[in-house]
Amino acid sequence: MRAGGKGNGTDRSATLGKPAQFSKPTAASEDQYRILFDHNPNPMWVYDLETLRFLAVNDAAVYHYGYSREEFLGMSIRDIRPSEDLARLDENLRLTVVTPVDDPGVWRHLTKDGKIFHVHITSHEVPFGGRKGKLVLAQNLTAQIEAEERLSMALETEKHFREEAEKVNRRLTFLLDASTTLSESFDFQECLKTVARMAVPRIADWCAVDILESDGTLARLAVVHSDPRMVEYAFELQKRHPYQAGAASGLTDVLKAGRTEMINDIPDEMLVARAKDEEDLRMFRMLGLGAVLIVPLLAFERTLGAITLVYAESKRKFTEEDRLLAEDLARRAAIQIDLARLYRETKELNASLEKKVDDRTLELQAANGELEAFSYSVSHDLRAPLRHIHGYADLLARHTGNALDEKGKRYLGLISASVKEMGVLIDDLLMFSRMGRVEMRKSTVDLRDTVESVINSMSQETGGRVIEWKISRLPVVQADQNMLRLVFQNLLGNAVKYTRPRERAVIEIDGKLNDGEAVICVRDNGVGFDMKYSDNLFGVFQRLHSSEEFEGSGIGLANVRRIIHRHGGRTWAEGEVDRGAAVYFSLPESSRV
Repeated sequence: MRAGGKGNGTDRSATLGKPAQFSKPTAASEDQYRILFDHNPNPMWVYDLETLRFLAVNDAAVYHYGYSREEFLGMSIRDIRPSEDLARLDENLRLTVVTPVDDPGVWRHLTKDGKIFHVHITSHEVPFGGRKGKLVLAQNLTAQIEAEERLSMALETEKHFREEAEKVNRRLTFLLDASTTLSESFDFQECLKTVARMAVPRIADWCAVDILESDGTLARLAVVHSDPRMVEYAFELQKRHPYQAGAASGLTDVLKAGRTEMINDIPDEMLVARAKDEEDLRMFRMLGLGAVLIVPLLAFERTLGAITLVYAESKRKFTEEDRLLAEDLARRAAIQIDLARLYRETKELNASLEKKVDDRTLELQAANGELEAFSYSVSHDLRAPLRHIHGYADLLARHTGNALDEKGKRYLGLISASVKEMGVLIDDLLMFSRMGRVEMRKSTVDLRDTVESVINSMSQETGGRVIEWKISRLPVVQADQNMLRLVFQNLLGNAVKYTRPRERAVIEIDGKLNDGEAVICVRDNGVGFDMKYSDNLFGVFQRLHSSEEFEGSGIGLANVRRIIHRHGGRTWAEGEVDRGAAVYFSLPESSRV
């Protein structure tokens, strides 16, 4: 049999190879033939060519098919075929050409319990008991065929995953290119045009991008198509059909709900209903609209506009993959548009702030000039009367000579002392005023050298007193040397002044690093102060002791605070009545060397 080599529609004989074939036995070899038949591990049988009934079966057939030998001899070869394969069997038998050996190929057979398995049939005609029969050898190929099918499925799965991976790779590459291109400009209109150019033809034949303006209107900023005439039609139709927030349209619904709308079938009736007149309808039909995908531009839960994608001449339809890609592109574009808007607003705000700063700077410069002029005027206007008072008091003392009693002389002495004190106060006020305006000249300053220099300059003031100076390690900093010298003159001067009641004064100066800043402390064992008044220490004219007890203008510590603040540092104090005081100031880490 040559024509029946297809099982399940597939001829597997060429793939699987042919099993060993039999030569027609002779009378001399019947014993050997019988042994080969009975003991062959593959099922074998002989069937009647006329009735198709089994004439003999070997033990392997009984074992593999599940029928007993008696059951087999009561059956035909049709009984071991699935019903759907019988037509093929009949056709194969009809076309059979008698040959010594034929190769019908691969068939499906049934076991007694209804299981189907695949066999490769090799057969040839033999005489059997005076009848024409066929000897059949059946090789079970089920394991091989199942392995082939599993391999085929694995190859199909691999192909599917490879195609999906390629799709993902193309999508990610496209989105990466889009993100890179979008990030190159902070001009949001250019961003929108870039989006439209990237979408065609990757996602659509057409692309239009619309943006919501602050007044609620919709501006069409970009339309892309390969034919310039189509672009003109698109803009013209947008003018003829301006966006109306309350009107019923796909674009309105998308902008309102912030959700994508996809229409893959646009019948002519829809265009007729949409057109205002014949010219409208003509342009709609010229555009050849076939499928529409409208995607909102969403950034931080705000709808900025929409991207409209159209398939026309390509006759394509939008897929779920197209929708996801378009939404991802729209999200990236919307974020960049929002950033571009923010950048533009920031530039405008900066320009406005710069103008305000410039205006304010001019005002401050004018105010500082007026303040300086006022300070010098006050200095001149106050000093002139003081000079007169001092001069007249001196003239009065010389004119009266010894005529004044002790009380009168004391009054003249108080007048002169008050004039001198007032002069010192004016000088201190002027210095305090200038300290906020004078330009800082930073240099490398060794604080220990500065402290020792200030102590040496106070030798005349401290002469005859017992003062123990304790100077710990002090840092080298970048600061204005003259200003820091003034700081130590005030702090050390106060320490000397407020330890005057002590027989043995102890004044300590030390420094340490604390949380990235240098902290300097001047501590004494003087009269101290009540901590509830500590906030008053650094104010102008704020004194915790009367001038009768301790001289001073009440401006020294105010100057210290102003100088340290200009260096970016802090000032504070600690004390206890009659148990000394400690005044601290800090310099930021940037000032340390």
